[in-house]
Amino acid sequence: IELDDISESEFINKSNMGLVPIKNDNANTICSSIYSGSYNAYMAFDKKSGSYWCTTGGKQNDAYIGYNFNNKTYIDSVDIYSAAYRCKEVKLQCSNDNNTWIDASDIITFENNNDIHTIESNIKDTPYQYWRVYVITGYDSAYTGIYECEFYGI
Repeated sequence: IELDDISESEFINKSNMGLVPIKNDNANTICSSIYSGSYNAYMAFDKKSGSYWCTTGGKQNDAYIGYNFNNKTYIDSVDIYSAAYRCKEVKLQCSNDNNTWIDASDIITFENNNDIHTIESNIKDTPYQYWRVYVITGYDSAYTGIYECEFYGI
């Protein structure tokens, strides 16, 4: 989905139907790193267009942002609004121990623009407690950032 097809405010409104509650702290969020308190992990789940999660410098590849649902949860898809420090190749992953991860999607290549992307889960018949967006590579920056990330159930 491109921003031309859906506005940022429509994305935020749609994300209100997702599984992750509006976050204002890092409880239940999981991530590979945080640049600073101004770019906390929860900011990818706060439903605010002016904030975002950002990795530590030099960590644009092999980065991730996700959520611990506390219970095994079926996931159909995840929407990602990646505008700052754009993601290039990503995939959806799931786990029941936050240690061993299973690929839940194919590798998706994002264009280098302000797109809103949807990743469909290939694992819709098995619930997992932890779900994350794994950024394999980013575009030309020392950081990876995601404005908003929302998981949708079946």
